Amino acid sequence: GFSAAQCENLLNEAMLRALREDREEILMDDLEHIANRILSGHQSKESQFSEDTIDKIATHELGHALVGWFSKDHPKLVKVCLNLWSPKSPGFTLFDTKDEDSNIYTKQGLFSHLMVLLAGRIAEEVYFGHSVTTGARQDFEEAYNLAKNMIMLYGMGKQKIYPDSSDASKHVIDLEVNQLILH
Repeated sequence: GFSAAQCENLLNEAMLRALREDREEILMDDLEHIANRILSGHQSKESQFSEDTIDKIATHELGHALVGWFSKDHPKLVKVCLNLWSPKSPGFTLFDTKDEDSNIYTKQGLFSHLMVLLAGRIAEEVYFGHSVTTGARQDFEEAYNLAKNMIMLYGMGKQKIYPDSSDASKHVIDLEVNQLILH
């Protein structure tokens, strides 16, 4: 899914990595390493996480991956990666997004995506109990926005809602969004 410029950058950086390691050949490991840097960013030093935190990050990402893998209406799983050199996301789960250019989605497909977004935190809770991380912050934000759009813009709630600025309308929307996320 890289653009031509990203492919050029990938090959150039992989070549430089091979040269720094005194090799004349680019290996698949070089391409994988650089691709992960392009996808999640890079900082000059590795983040210092405890083994417990790394286990929680891995569990979180595997939660996304497993639910995505078993959801028939979700894009295909491509990879799960831990990248402790990333400044913002030390782990990520990547799904095939070739259909993302489409602007037509099914209710079940959107619901599957909602499940995948929430699965990281759920995996942490199942495996570690109440000792969860803040790693789900962005997932929660995206899940809330998706659920809100499903209710308000796509009419995929239990009731048809025509939003206005009244408190009653906002209350019904909040209830519907909350029910969808809890479901």
